[in-house]
Amino acid sequence: MSGEEDSGMYYSDDDCGYDAYYNYNMEDCDIDEHDVKDDPEYFSYDTLRVEEVERLLNESVEALSNKLCITPSLAKVVLHTHEWAVLPSAVAYKNNDWIQNLLNPNNQPKMEPIGQKLRCPVCFSPTIQEKFSCLACSHKFCNECWATHFEVQIMQGVSTGISCMAQECGLLAPEDFVLSLLTKVPLREKYQEFAFRDYVKSHPELRFCPGPNCKLVFRSKEPKAKRTICEQCKTTFCFKCGTEYHAPTDCPTIKKWLTKCADDSETANYISAHTKDCPRCHICIEKNGGCNHMQCYNCKHDFCWMCLGDWKSHGSEYYECSRYKENPNIVNESVHAQAREALKKYLHYYERWENHSKSLKLEAETLEKIKSRINAKVMNSSGTWIDWQYLVDAASLLAKCRYTLQYTYPYAYYLEPGPRKELFEYQQAQLEAEIENLSWKIERAETTDRGDLENQIDIAEKRRTTLLKDFLHILFCTLNTHKVDMTKLLGGQIGLEDFIFAHRKGRPKEIEITKTEDSLGLTITDNGAGYAFIKRIKEGSIIDKIDYIQVGDHLEKIDNDSVIGRRHFEVAKMLKEIPLGSTFTLRLVEPIRAGFGNIEARGSQKGKKKGYGSGKETLRFKANGQAQIIEEPDKEMDLGIENINRLLENFMGINDNELATQIWEAAEGKLNTMEFAEAVDSSDLAEFSFTDDMIIELWGAVTDARAGRTRHPS
Repeated sequence: MSGEEDSGMYYSDDDCGYDAYYNYNMEDCDIDEHDVKDDPEYFSYDTLRVEEVERLLNESVEALSNKLCITPSLAKVVLHTHEWAVLPSAVAYKNNDWIQNLLNPNNQPKMEPIGQKLRCPVCFSPTIQEKFSCLACSHKFCNECWATHFEVQIMQGVSTGISCMAQECGLLAPEDFVLSLLTKVPLREKYQEFAFRDYVKSHPELRFCPGPNCKLVFRSKEPKAKRTICEQCKTTFCFKCGTEYHAPTDCPTIKKWLTKCADDSETANYISAHTKDCPRCHICIEKNGGCNHMQCYNCKHDFCWMCLGDWKSHGSEYYECSRYKENPNIVNESVHAQAREALKKYLHYYERWENHSKSLKLEAETLEKIKSRINAKVMNSSGTWIDWQYLVDAASLLAKCRYTLQYTYPYAYYLEPGPRKELFEYQQAQLEAEIENLSWKIERAETTDRGDLENQIDIAEKRRTTLLKDFLHILFCTLNTHKVDMTKLLGGQIGLEDFIFAHRKGRPKEIEITKTEDSLGLTITDNGAGYAFIKRIKEGSIIDKIDYIQVGDHLEKIDNDSVIGRRHFEVAKMLKEIPLGSTFTLRLVEPIRAGFGNIEARGSQKGKKKGYGSGKETLRFKANGQAQIIEEPDKEMDLGIENINRLLENFMGINDNELATQIWEAAEGKLNTMEFAEAVDSSDLAEFSFTDDMIIELWGAVTDARAGRTRHPS
């Protein structure tokens, strides 16, 4: 169902859709070196030394300091609390009178006459006022107490979070104030070290290498949950959260999963094996003895532990306990039974997660054994390392695939039941099957044909990348159309003849918008996996007047604040709360239509430019992005598209001139079925995975059209 916020924001909560890490060290593996644009794990980042990071931070400090006419230390405080974004920091500073009054160096409190003694509120010692210091909040304390306060905080690992000692005063102490009162050199150095750590952690584009004793810092202008590999210590981690790379599971989900594993796994087996529900009051009971005659401590009911039958009527039918019986009333079970069912679900995924984790350790041992065997063969003049490199590649790829598979289980555990989960589990099963095939062939590598093994390597890697592409980059899916059609969003029901088209992330774009009306005129929905996107745009609204914003666009950031991971109603609320008359920046990501470019006739408008109005020529945009001017389609092409469309409708339940046209273009210049099949496989038509029979039928439709025949599907 759909609803509308009071601000005029629309959203829908019944649309389901999709989402979005890990890796294995592939130093020895040169498999499938392809275009980075096609690599779902490609991520651009820079490696920085400490001096380079300090220079980068100081540039932002200087920019804000000059802009607001404040000291560099105060600029650091403001930037640190606003994720080092200079413009938002400046806006926050200017729009908040309280902050300006506190941080403005011109508003320092007046000091008492020189020589006058004051009593410190902490140590209660009378001290001359020259030995007192205070922040802009005017809370005065003696310098010795300030120094002790700083020392205690630093020893606890606090630096940028050090605040005024006054009760309920949260004013932060700037760096220059702290350093001016710290006399011990080791403490000063430790404070600066901790402050640098905090600055880097608060900067969204920076990430420390989590490797032991590694001081490198990584920077990416597009911080995402992507694989990052340290060139110095070889540690692989997720850039966004700093933990082990965990694709296709997103950062919040893997955090929940690891927490759950730590909390539940130690007790899961015990609970499963040693507790049952009382058949009368349904309270959970623990079996702590060998006798099967149980008495519920809550309702005093006597029953058999084995069959849960009434102990009084158990009598001579004790053998019934050994029979397995289905429970027809599982949906009516108690809360405890449902909890046990939830535990059973968790154990299902956890056991597989743990099994692949153990298998990875065995794969590492296998890799070392292979290297040892290769070395022995080379020493015995049975080929060179180059001759046997494919075995190392295979073992490395196997570990890489198994690592991916391991992290599919947390994702599947939290995925809501429905078409998306069914699709994911299908691809998960396909990947698992190919991994086991590859593992079996590697174990028998010396008797396995090299070509067969290399073919299996290729298949396994394609299964892996396909799963990652689909579930790292999918925004939403449409049913029976590859167009960005919000009326065809994939819901909960799929027929046997339905076709699903996945729309992935495309080009990002940023638009500055001034909120001149309460209502922006957006209908926002989400895909159930943290991606909110535009479902409808109200005609005549603010958004409708901006050509660059289209239906299907994914909302990524609002004023540099990421909305990934938020539900549609949360995003709607954020937009609603933007003050009327203010200007904000919206970062959007265009969806890619499911594998197809714009194919559209442009002859309807008259004009002088060739291809835009002659009526005999058409500017056609091909799927590869190129454009060409072609003569008005002849009868052969019309007949071919008509024949192909009949086949598509008969076999796939869709009628789409753009798809039929692309298939016709793939057949241009081809002389036989094999050439046509290769052309299809090398284009984005390959996403359809047409069967051999379908390829033959399509080629028949093409050849019939060339001969002037109309083809009717059998």
